[in-house]
Amino acid sequence: MREVKNTHIVVIGAAKSGIAAALLLQKKGADIFVSDYGQISEDGKKKLDQANIPYEENGHTEKAKSADFVVVSPGVPTESPIIQHYFNDGKEVFSEIEAAGWFTDQDIIAVTGSNGKTTVANWLDHVWSTAKRDHSLAGNIGVAFSDTIENNKGDFLLEVSSFQLDHIKDFKPSVSMILNITPDHLNRYQYSIEAYAAAKFRITENQTADDRFIFNYDDPIIQKHVEQLKQKQSAPQLWAFSNTNEVPEGAFVRDNHIIFKFNDKEEPLMPVEEIGLRGRHNLSNGLATALAARAAEIKNEAIRESLKSFTGVEHRLE
Repeated sequence: MREVKNTHIVVIGAAKSGIAAALLLQKKGADIFVSDYGQISEDGKKKLDQANIPYEENGHTEKAKSADFVVVSPGVPTESPIIQHYFNDGKEVFSEIEAAGWFTDQDIIAVTGSNGKTTVANWLDHVWSTAKRDHSLAGNIGVAFSDTIENNKGDFLLEVSSFQLDHIKDFKPSVSMILNITPDHLNRYQYSIEAYAAAKFRITENQTADDRFIFNYDDPIIQKHVEQLKQKQSAPQLWAFSNTNEVPEGAFVRDNHIIFKFNDKEEPLMPVEEIGLRGRHNLSNGLATALAARAAEIKNEAIRESLKSFTGVEHRLE
């Protein structure tokens, strides 16, 4: 929890997550100004007007430069002059998921990866619904985390991008997942796959021994970073998933059956052919989903049922 009452906060970027952050922070007592380098949508302006939040569009004036700290939308590059202004001023810059996280202590299950994260986020939503668990689905998926804070009484299932992770400080999922890392969005990371991977791995940087980190055992870039993570004093519990290899702890496939393995004990879950979504990448996604559900103490029966009955996200291209 961070006290924001009477704090002057500038929100940079007025797409969905920026507007949602502005409205939430205002409700918590902050003095808000919204600034966008481009045009703000009519719907966005209407929401800001209704809340009496002042804003500007088509460029950042001096009004955007006097905040106690800044909340930045994921579409705004770190290199942009307005963000650099605040860094040079010694002021803090936070992402929307960081700001939203200040106002909840409910469990966060957060998924990132270059591919498959929307599928897995929706699959998690399906599992939680099947298990009749209170939850909300949000993040990089059409509904901002900030929009769900006030009304959700259960778990938060979040799809998060590397851009959203760039400016976190205390964001701490109880379960975090990295599905894969492929050369993607490298223009935002000095064309360095290492910098991009490090941004993804920020999803686990505040996790401790009570938390779980779920990762793709078959991804060499992820494996390299997991080795570094193991050196951390308060590392989370490491649960792996693999289509092709047996894992020390987590979920894998043997003889076309999905097997959970925890504390050296194996539990057969189901035959691979019963999974509703076909394809090798969806087998990986299903294993990751199953592990996250297990980490949240959802029973195997509900996990099995959900893996069978989920048929995917319509017209999905990631």
